[in-house]
Amino acid sequence: MAHHTTAAHAAALDESEGNGRAVMNTTWGASARPRSPGARGLDWLEAAVLRALTLVVLLSAPAAVLVGLEFHAERSAAIAHQIATRYPATAVLLADASAAGTAVETPASWVTAGGLAREGTVLAAQRTPAGTRVPIWLDEHDDPVTPPEAPSNAVVAAVAITVLGWLGVVGLCGLCRLLLADSLAKVPRRREERPHSRHRSRH
Repeated sequence: MAHHTTAAHAAALDESEGNGRAVMNTTWGASARPRSPGARGLDWLEAAVLRALTLVVLLSAPAAVLVGLEFHAERSAAIAHQIATRYPATAVLLADASAAGTAVETPASWVTAGGLAREGTVLAAQRTPAGTRVPIWLDEHDDPVTPPEAPSNAVVAAVAITVLGWLGVVGLCGLCRLLLADSLAKVPRRREERPHSRHRSRH
């Protein structure tokens, strides 16, 4: 009776252990602990590497957030400078716009915020005739530039950098986990082949 009880407990422990490994497999593919206190050294090595990879993933999350916040601060400052120094103006085309391309560089003239007349090239739609008035943006040097970016662009870019950076670390750690598992899976096979080869050599 005691033998059957012990066997039942052993079966229950094996099932529980299998369920635990299945949960870890959904994340890393194996348990972060060796299967038993008497496990071979490679099992302990695998467990140590798994713990290290898990720690890297956890620590990389706040690090990615800090990088995203730093990028957001820098990008926000750049966009604020654009908004403060760029202003809209109107240019008058001095020649017909080329038929090549959707937006082409075309000679034009414009008046700066200080009342000075300037000439240069601006982007105009193809085949736009000379004399057409084209809205443009000028920088602090009164040169044509693109419109200032929206402040929300800094938020979107910072979030993208944070998420993609962290996912990159997770993917790299997952790849290391797979390479480790593949390498360790080949070790027992080599050890099992040795007794067979010795047995054949005796015959």
